[in-house]
Amino acid sequence: EAIRRASVDVPAALVGAGSVTSAALATEAIGAGARFVVSPGLDDGVIAVASDAAVPVLPGIATATELLRAVGAGLGAVKLFPAGLLGGPALVRAFSAIWPDVRFMPTGGVTAATAPDYLALAEVLAVGGSWMVNAAAVDAQDWAAVTADASAAAALGRARR
Repeated sequence: EAIRRASVDVPAALVGAGSVTSAALATEAIGAGARFVVSPGLDDGVIAVASDAAVPVLPGIATATELLRAVGAGLGAVKLFPAGLLGGPALVRAFSAIWPDVRFMPTGGVTAATAPDYLALAEVLAVGGSWMVNAAAVDAQDWAAVTADASAAAALGRARR
């Protein structure tokens, strides 16, 4: 419902769906208006649904084998998860040596302190993480704090340019 409302209420926003773990959830998210889909893993059904709908998909990968499968499926960008545990920016550089045309969105273990290390790499298109929005602030409906956190995260990407 949040995807549907955001898509309608803010038509200029690029609304997507995260943590999509099945073809059924991909279908539901895209039907609600998601314009991109992110998955924690490499699920063929999620990729097929998104591809059939011409919606970009960022499947999660953790290994060279999964990256090889993603590239074989015609994808040029993937979510690297859990990036912090897997080797961080060094792993992005290692994968990029073999697959120089692939772009990465590291999540999992990325923090406000480590995000600039990832964003300094040309192969990184974005980073993600729960640090961007404090759950306690959301629970308290402290929208000023949520806005401040999101603005600080966005500034990291702008500083890269």
